[in-house]
Amino acid sequence: MTARARYHRIGQDLLLTDVGVAIMSLFRRFVVAMVEFFQVIFIVIATVGGARAGYLIVQIYNAGPYATRPTMFIDIGLGPMPASEVVGIAAGGVVGFVTTATAAALIFLLVEIMKNTRRTAEL
Repeated sequence: MTARARYHRIGQDLLLTDVGVAIMSLFRRFVVAMVEFFQVIFIVIATVGGARAGYLIVQIYNAGPYATRPTMFIDIGLGPMPASEVVGIAAGGVVGFVTTATAAALIFLLVEIMKNTRRTAEL
């Protein structure tokens, strides 16, 4: 008695065996895992980049014609820094985090929709 291969129709002309479906499933899971991993890395990079951009914007403003001598200093462990620089770093970091966290939420939402759709189709 020989085992018959089961074929799955994908698209109009493409047929896959059970092995092909399993390989596609593994590849799909790998791609989704990589997207999730790099999205988290991107959140960290964008937060640091936003903080750096905020700091540079404050530096540019302090060098311009409206610059005033800093009067308030905050010590954050790196020595006293002008308060405007600390606010610029914090604001830039928050903006960088919020924008990338929103994009990550959309990507993770699409991943969950894909997983639920697959799970429903398999039932």
